[in-house]
Amino acid sequence: MEAENCKQIISALLKYEPWLIALAGALFTICSVYFGHWLSLRMHNKRADALEVGFDNEIRLLKEYFQAWLKDLVDEFENPVRSSYSGFTPVDMSCIDSLVVELIAANRLLTKDQRSLILNLKSKINGIPKKDHQRDEATTWYDQKEAFNVPTPCTARLIIDTVEIISYLSRYIDSGKKFSLEDDSQWEDHASLAFSEAGIEYKQELWGRVIVHGPENS
Repeated sequence: MEAENCKQIISALLKYEPWLIALAGALFTICSVYFGHWLSLRMHNKRADALEVGFDNEIRLLKEYFQAWLKDLVDEFENPVRSSYSGFTPVDMSCIDSLVVELIAANRLLTKDQRSLILNLKSKINGIPKKDHQRDEATTWYDQKEAFNVPTPCTARLIIDTVEIISYLSRYIDSGKKFSLEDDSQWEDHASLAFSEAGIEYKQELWGRVIVHGPENS
């Protein structure tokens, strides 16, 4: 009965007070607009969050690739006479580039240092195939031992590039938006971090034999 009475009261009000209809319509419109805006903003933020996760995942995959290669390179540096040796597999940066564009469109701008990191990475990675090819050309074959002699200076230069890439990628993953290229780390710091991330025991004596082939000593 009470429910029926409420319906009758509401019906009477709507019949004799037309302005209530207009007010109710206006309130409904405002609520609809607000809800639609909130829903759109929520979906936009969820998409932007997903893009950031995708970008970070690509950075981690890149780091994992170079960590695995660093293990091979260090072994090849310490044991240059061997039956086989590793080569550089081209790295596709197009996915990272696409994610950067999508993040900008979603108003999730990368910082200046983050953008500089991406540009420096692309430059460094684009230079590795040439050094890897030079190592191939300098590698000799021992018929008596049925083994390759992989020149340590060429391997060392690849190790140095790989160490630098891993070090900066590790710092980016740890820092995110706070990442800064301004860094007073020495080469030994980069090497120690990269070796640790790759699960390799860091030895100063080993790194000393590698870094003498670096660009500063060329």
